[in-house]
Amino acid sequence: MKKKHSPKLINCVYDLAVMELDYMKEDEFFNIARKCTYALGYTNTPKAKEKLELLAKNENELIREYAIKQLNRHDFTDKDVEEQD
Repeated sequence: MKKKHSPKLINCVYDLAVMELDYMKEDEFFNIARKCTYALGYTNTPKAKEKLELLAKNENELIREYAIKQLNRHDFTDKDVEEQD
């Protein structure tokens, strides 16, 4: 079965990775952002790569490291899926 990933989902995952909520301030390892980078890497599409490249420039060192790890781990050769309503 071919996996399909919505561009809307990729945008939502990216937005969650950079979101700053009060309760996240106590998470010194930025686990939500880490999980978001894993999700983007697993998506393996050019659109996901674009978002990881943005995260690789984030001011937070851990988020940058998480994004770079995923950029190095995947080839991003799956095709982006056109949005269908």
